[in-house]
Amino acid sequence: MSGSVLVGDVAGRQSILLIGLLALSGGIVLMFRHRRHLQIMLRESRDPKVRLFEVRKFRRRATTSAMIASIGVMIASLYWATDGRVFTSLIFMILILLVGVFGMALLDIMSIGVQHIAYGERTDDDALIKQYAEWRKKQVADAEKSEDAPPPPEEN
Repeated sequence: MSGSVLVGDVAGRQSILLIGLLALSGGIVLMFRHRRHLQIMLRESRDPKVRLFEVRKFRRRATTSAMIASIGVMIASLYWATDGRVFTSLIFMILILLVGVFGMALLDIMSIGVQHIAYGERTDDDALIKQYAEWRKKQVADAEKSEDAPPPPEEN
């Protein structure tokens, strides 16, 4: 069974080629976009921790973009894969890269979350803490008032 039969007819092979070229161009566009974001963040931020975090984030995202571009090249190369073993190898490598992209995305999401928790804007948190402190003071004052009041008469 040849690879061209596995992919389908000419229209199917051409659509696979188009999808591969779109993924390749998407990966390249993402690389440039992440680079531009890094340059803006390095220009605006003076905090060394933020700068280090942004450089690490850029590396992760550039690696992921390169993996997406590689997936695009492999998908596009399915157009010319006529041997079953070559076709299967390409599909296997695409699947491995997809798992890698998902792993990098998960790592990026966790890293962004930890960064936001550690150094993010805390305006809402500060307002909630202040509101809780006021509520707690009121509760303590109400408890003290109830202790100062004479106990209610006991019913027999």
